[in-house]
Amino acid sequence: MTRLLSFLSIVVLLSLVLSCEKELRFDRNLTTNPRLYANCLLNPDSIYRAYISYTINITDPISDIQDKIDKAQNALVVITDTVDNISDTLQCVGKYSDESSFLVFESLTGTRPQFDRSYKLEVSEPFNPKNRMSTNYTLTPDDFDSVTLTPLSPLVQIIHTDATFRFELEWENPVSKDNFFIIEGIFKITHPQTGDIEYIRANLYSTSSNNDNGSISDHITNEFLYLFFMDRPGLNTTNITKTKIAVVTAPYENAVDNFGQNNIDAEIIVRVLQVNKPTYDYYHDVENYRKNNNTSIFSLPIIVQGNIQGVGLFGAQVIREVVYTLP
Repeated sequence: MTRLLSFLSIVVLLSLVLSCEKELRFDRNLTTNPRLYANCLLNPDSIYRAYISYTINITDPISDIQDKIDKAQNALVVITDTVDNISDTLQCVGKYSDESSFLVFESLTGTRPQFDRSYKLEVSEPFNPKNRMSTNYTLTPDDFDSVTLTPLSPLVQIIHTDATFRFELEWENPVSKDNFFIIEGIFKITHPQTGDIEYIRANLYSTSSNNDNGSISDHITNEFLYLFFMDRPGLNTTNITKTKIAVVTAPYENAVDNFGQNNIDAEIIVRVLQVNKPTYDYYHDVENYRKNNNTSIFSLPIIVQGNIQGVGLFGAQVIREVVYTLP
């Protein structure tokens, strides 16, 4: 009797599992029209530069849009100001890389955007003038300076499970406006015998609470590629921002293990990026996606929303660097 009940239980369980199955058909022939879009970050310290491409289905090879990419080398790419005066017309200088779908357009006259000015990007297809992409205006940040990096004592400290180098970072904010800052760290490893240089992105811990990373995850026990700071008039009684950061030592330790401490020179480059609001939101979404997407089968999807055709970014930034040489 017991065996009969067990057998019936298995039969019932299998019938329930099979009854819940539903075959989902995926049409590989499903296509969407490729949309023209761009990525462009204006920087007053650099010439105008834009990256032009087309959207493509995730399952499709880049070769499916190769014909459009080839023709788009003759696209009309124009930067205009708030009264529609042409600031510069950009020319195609080639692909970003052999495997990339992005075409690089640059200023051939060396023209740069100015600080605290608004610009618009317009792109027209050479083989279809009616297919024209025009962005909203984006505002370049003010200039800023006086970035300092001070090592803390002790320099090396374990945070969570990682060994880190600890610093106090300080910079001066432009006054009387909203300011958005992003912090990133990079190891520069130089091999004196060969002259080769490696740049390795560093993970960061924020040991201060005056940042916007808490909206992504617990910033005390999690490392990030980017730290986010938003300064609004009235929130900060001075025009100075101070924060403590910790740079994970792993890339430096790996280089020492592979080549020996006496065979490398190592520096930590800390970048302070002052950006406008669209750029800040885009990078914040990117870090949120990196930290949280697909961590659980029950997690909600995280959308990285651009301001060009929903995928591209037309933003602006000013970058200041400070360097610490490791002993």
